[in-house]
Amino acid sequence: MAERKKLKREDYTVAWICPLEVEQIAALEMLEEEHHRLPQPANDHNVYNLGSINGHNVVVAGLHTTGNCSAATVVAQMRGTFPQLRFGLLVGIGGGVPASTDAGPIRLGHIVVSKPVGQHSGAVQYDHGKAEAGTFIRIGFLAPPPNVLLNAARESEVRRRRSSEDPLVTHLRRIDTSKRGLRNYNRPSSDQDHLYEPSYVHVDREKSCKKCGCEAGERVDRSTDDSDDENIYEEDDNWLTVHRGTIASGELVMRDGQQRDTLAQSDKILCFEMEAAGALNDFPCLVVRGISDYSDSHKNDKWHGYAAAVAAAYARELFYHMPVDEVKQCRIWETDVKEMIQNTRKSARAADYTEDLRIKQWLGPADTYINYTSAFALHHENTGRWFLEGSRYESFRETPDARLWLRGIPGCGKTVLASTVIHDLQRCVGSAASTVIFFFFSFSNESKQKLDHMLRSLIFQLSERHQTAKDRLVVEFKEHDDGRKPLHGTALQSVFGQMVDTVQNVTIVLDALDESTTRPELLKWITSFPSGHGRFLLTSRSEMEIEDFLTSWLPSNCAITLENEPVGDDIKAYVHHRLETERNLSRWRSMHNTISDTLVEKASGMFQWVYCQLEELSGCLDKAAVRLMLQTLPLDLNHTYDRILDNIPRSRVPNAIKLLQFLALSNRPLSLRELVDVVATDPNTSIPFDIEGRAAPPDTIVGYCSSLIRLTGQTVKYKQPYKQPGPASAFPYASSVEPVPKSDDAGSELDLEAGSETEYG
Repeated sequence: MAERKKLKREDYTVAWICPLEVEQIAALEMLEEEHHRLPQPANDHNVYNLGSINGHNVVVAGLHTTGNCSAATVVAQMRGTFPQLRFGLLVGIGGGVPASTDAGPIRLGHIVVSKPVGQHSGAVQYDHGKAEAGTFIRIGFLAPPPNVLLNAARESEVRRRRSSEDPLVTHLRRIDTSKRGLRNYNRPSSDQDHLYEPSYVHVDREKSCKKCGCEAGERVDRSTDDSDDENIYEEDDNWLTVHRGTIASGELVMRDGQQRDTLAQSDKILCFEMEAAGALNDFPCLVVRGISDYSDSHKNDKWHGYAAAVAAAYARELFYHMPVDEVKQCRIWETDVKEMIQNTRKSARAADYTEDLRIKQWLGPADTYINYTSAFALHHENTGRWFLEGSRYESFRETPDARLWLRGIPGCGKTVLASTVIHDLQRCVGSAASTVIFFFFSFSNESKQKLDHMLRSLIFQLSERHQTAKDRLVVEFKEHDDGRKPLHGTALQSVFGQMVDTVQNVTIVLDALDESTTRPELLKWITSFPSGHGRFLLTSRSEMEIEDFLTSWLPSNCAITLENEPVGDDIKAYVHHRLETERNLSRWRSMHNTISDTLVEKASGMFQWVYCQLEELSGCLDKAAVRLMLQTLPLDLNHTYDRILDNIPRSRVPNAIKLLQFLALSNRPLSLRELVDVVATDPNTSIPFDIEGRAAPPDTIVGYCSSLIRLTGQTVKYKQPYKQPGPASAFPYASSVEPVPKSDDAGSELDLEAGSETEYG
């Protein structure tokens, strides 16, 4: 035997950390040279074996006991003794997850190597985090492997695939299993690779599955879980299988098949072990694990030796793809590690953002926030106090499963009041705070009419407000083949119920139930929602079908008819605000009280009616016209709309009719860019589309019938999950003309004011 070298402590650059004795023996068999031991500081209690592989000087360190804390202690003492260590290899056995990767299904005797994937650096500490609403949320980040190791792993795989012989098998044969003490490193036969159903528990840990009587019928048949080409993943004694991905580390041994699968699914974990997190807190390492069991209760020691051997063989191969000089230059200062972790955080945020976008596209939620902001914009300060300061609303806020139904005639202000309630609830803080989610049904928007539409929006809102709810949605996304399979029907209801369970204190505000096209299904869902899981505030017209469903579901005195409530002060405040702030109305200052008193008296609780009268009054040119308007006010909304249509100037009637037809029949609000082409289109003339007929600037199109249509928002800020109609289907001549002239409002939407009551109720 050649004389052992004796080097300096500063000559060693790579740490090889192996927790178990079986792993340490395998590591030593991989060394090309073994060096003399060196003196250690008094505070370093580790036992080191020194040697080299392919010119790299290596420190092999074992652990006193398994676990993250022990690993952290060993690493801290080792780095103090060997100041030039650049990174570590954490090599040994681990519990596999019976999942599949590009290399095929994970089996006993395979190798799993850490690799940064998605939001993880290659390793995740699955038992480090905080409890939030009954769910465990992992926090923090572990240091990723340095590039020199990642490059070596990639280069090794490329070379192996192009080779006719596996270099890992050559390294594996360095362990002479003919020696009595090394016989346990032999590969067990494949008929000893048994995977049991996750829920099937091994009763007696002290006995093998055979002695314990574990039933063969509970084993998972893995002969058909490969790809279409079964030969690709066929087990071969002359070739080792390597999987790369996320490895999970924890303080306790994973012995539960169901917990294994739950954790693995959420983070795409391939393997469980017990040391990585302790080492990786501030020391970059690559984790290499030979799979010795399936992380369930059916653990045994049969595969320990062979799993430790294949992991050591893989680690040895890496040294042949790492230039010695490049390793010596590898950064390892504390600031460098912090930078690596920071970069990992940035990558995680980017990965989260990408996944969030994919989940949103898969879910396809309608943006109901625009309805809320449009409605609340019509709320005037100090209005709605009769309700917000009343005993029924106070009881609603304090009761976990409270129910309220605000009903009323068209135009009485139901939607504005709903938006006011949402705003008030969102301002609550502390223990009284509730998660407020809402949906505004709309007959004028086809994506806001069904129970399905509502559930998608509510699910998305919950996922944005609570991490626990989002985690549940992510699991559902992954179970649906990462969004390739649709989510609908009862599955939507089930997911929403599970998400509400994780949040607990939820308030659901649903506006305009009467505008839903799936009303029976919607009402059945509302009335069958489990008690104690959330409070409901509903608004709708007073229709018999809705009343039949809600009467037995509502507690007594929880149905409020708005026209019977003291809304006169609110209407008066609204009228005075417009009279004082709008130029065309403020000039009649001497008549303000008369206008206000007359409108409040005849409104019968209808905000929409008042709005229309003020629109008409703003067009009066003199006091005589104002007096005449006040003396001949229409009786109700239907008469109001008749008068508005009669008062449209004759020259504007053709285009006004076209605009109202398009808005009434469209399944969504239309943009100004679309509607300027409507007024320029006439199929019955010799020039079906006249570019000069476009309204310019586009927002002047509102003038054709300003009391019946209005701008509602900016399309550039939100997109509905419907397919935009092509130019040919909606506007047959628009595709051959130049772009519409741009203006500040070119991205606004137009909606039909009359009939929808989306603003006033």
